[in-house]
Amino acid sequence: MYAGAQPEDIVRFLVEKSVLTLADVLDGGVSVVEAQGRNNPLLIRCGDRTILYKAPDAVRPSSRPLLENEAHAIRILERDGSLAGSIPTIISLDDSAAIRVYTTASGYQPFAELVVDTRTVVPNGLFDMVRRQGNILRCLHRTWDSAFARNLPWVLQMEAPPLAMYPYSNAAAREVISIVQQSDSLSAGLKRARKDWRPSALGHGDARWENWLTNPETGGQIIIDFETFGCMDPRWDIAAYIAEPLRRWALSDNPREGEKWVFLAHSMVPQLLQGYNNEPTPLDVETVAYCAAWIIQRVYESAQAQSGISSQSMRALQLAEGIMSDPNSVLHDIFQ
Repeated sequence: MYAGAQPEDIVRFLVEKSVLTLADVLDGGVSVVEAQGRNNPLLIRCGDRTILYKAPDAVRPSSRPLLENEAHAIRILERDGSLAGSIPTIISLDDSAAIRVYTTASGYQPFAELVVDTRTVVPNGLFDMVRRQGNILRCLHRTWDSAFARNLPWVLQMEAPPLAMYPYSNAAAREVISIVQQSDSLSAGLKRARKDWRPSALGHGDARWENWLTNPETGGQIIIDFETFGCMDPRWDIAAYIAEPLRRWALSDNPREGEKWVFLAHSMVPQLLQGYNNEPTPLDVETVAYCAAWIIQRVYESAQAQSGISSQSMRALQLAEGIMSDPNSVLHDIFQ
């Protein structure tokens, strides 16, 4: 059963695997919603459980190895007691079809939704949540297993992308590549980022807000989606996280909303780094440059689902260009 299967087929599969019971389904207590991420993951909510269903994409051969990498990563991380309750639990594996089913504790919701949908600038308990997320990244980066390959993010090669990218890039995504190649600031910035790359720890590889689940009542945090887990520069995970308010600032058409994202960029970063280092720690300029690379990657991913590049995406690319041109100024003007 590949990604894109109908929800009723997936629920039937989960019943066959004893992940769900027939009583769960008949009682009407099962809901299925799409989650953001590669391989079209689905969130299945059943009573006090949240179940994450992932299956390979039939048209993308690379999706199956990613799912296998994720399962291996979670097995390794489960050995570390410091991450108990902070990563999903594997409850069912179908190795023949590379289907993965994970579960989390009750009461969790997507962190991105909490921050985006709030009517206030700072949701209750937000900074406590951010510090806990920083500590989770710290614990994750302290684990080690030599079986994982050294991963260089593909976006850091976008000014001269490998040919394998093109068959899976639509016209809008190829236009993003062209814009990056034609920009001296973006091309030079990506080259510098590659030069600064220090693969010194195991990293999540995709620590964007959408890959965090939060429990507003307990403050608990769970990080999901370990498909790109591997040996990398740990600053890449920090950059993925703190690029989010900057990217949303660029995408915003509302000045007041834009002010909110700038405020969050300025105020969340010290909290994340304090949780990560157990003490106040300044951000470095290389991580700021990685933020720009993350913004480019998100624009490329968005373009894959569009027929053209939106004006918001163009603003995001312009922001990335500004960051790459002078990351020191961005470091002092926004993050300090």
